[in-house]
Amino acid sequence: MNSLNSVRIFIAYFKKCNFSVGNTLGSKIQRKYAMNFLNNVPFNIQVPSSLRDPKDATFSIDQLRNLQTIDDARSIALKYLHSFSNFASVWNSNTIHPETRRLLRMLIQIQTINAVCNGFYRLLDNTRIQLHADMMANAALNTKQYSNNYQYDTSRQQRSYDQRTKIFVVNGDCLDIASCFREKYQNCSPVVLNMASATCPGGGWRHGCGAQEENLHRRTNLFQCLEDSYQELVGKRSWNYPIPEFGGIYSPNVSVFRGSEARGYPFFPNGPEYISFIACAAYAYPSTTINKDGEMELYGSDVIQNTMKKMETIFKIALDNEHDTVILSAFGCGAFRNPPRHIAKLFRKLISEKYSRSFKYLIFAIIDDHNSMKSHNQDGNIKPFADIFNEPILSLNEF
Repeated sequence: MNSLNSVRIFIAYFKKCNFSVGNTLGSKIQRKYAMNFLNNVPFNIQVPSSLRDPKDATFSIDQLRNLQTIDDARSIALKYLHSFSNFASVWNSNTIHPETRRLLRMLIQIQTINAVCNGFYRLLDNTRIQLHADMMANAALNTKQYSNNYQYDTSRQQRSYDQRTKIFVVNGDCLDIASCFREKYQNCSPVVLNMASATCPGGGWRHGCGAQEENLHRRTNLFQCLEDSYQELVGKRSWNYPIPEFGGIYSPNVSVFRGSEARGYPFFPNGPEYISFIACAAYAYPSTTINKDGEMELYGSDVIQNTMKKMETIFKIALDNEHDTVILSAFGCGAFRNPPRHIAKLFRKLISEKYSRSFKYLIFAIIDDHNSMKSHNQDGNIKPFADIFNEPILSLNEF
């Protein structure tokens, strides 16, 4: 889609809305919206005019350390082959300025957009790895929003296994865990919780933010599913943001093709894997109190009950799409500042009362990152979940 074609999409769209091309007002509106679209594409990457097939030797460590602007990040992202070892070396340094980290994440996001829109990426040895355009398009087209009053299929919601649900608490990245889990338990169908922004598709993915949802966007084609950055779904989708308070968004078979941040976002050498996601938004900055045991808790029966309703939505959407395994996390316990010990207790209560046999496995994939060891989670997020569920903290290779 080049710039001219982008304008034509909007002209066609506004024709459907009865703004005649020959009508002065209609033409002005068409031009206004077309230009707004062109100016709002992520990182000013026009398709196909901005796309590149990087074949040059990889970027150096010094180039990464010396990033100053988004233009620097875009230039490096579109010119050089990706060296995950060089990136990890810089990323895992303790001397990197926060603004440089933000630009490094934007560089990765630009690489990912370039790969998705090209339909391929290259490994460090120049091997070309194909991304399947039809799979990516179907993931976006079939992404579905669940409303507050969605009528779930009763038979699916009542599924029950003979064995009680096995719960794991794992110190690790959710996508790494999903991939490893499917390799070990090949008969299972996992879905991953995307701890989403309720109002902004992808949260701060355009700005190099570091929470889980933004991380997912840098490693998948999820940006096509939630934001529709290039207006490919105009007229094909009947819903929009915000995510309903007790609803969510289900994205099936999203293409996952990059590894974790700590490992330098390596491109997968064997091509994409396909993982489904449930986007659900926790409450941000909820009221809290200190209980008689000196623990921080959510304050107020409404916010407690409504938080449990949000948790239940995750399970309902998973059951509605016939998943038998859910990869969860410390829901809202990072940037949104929910108290992890209380959130773990609410999950335990909900599971024991309603979902103790609904799934084969429930996995809490948690990383103590820059949002840990704060006033609301002084012990981090992993330990409270392990304590409440009375489960050991496992590494990626142990479960």
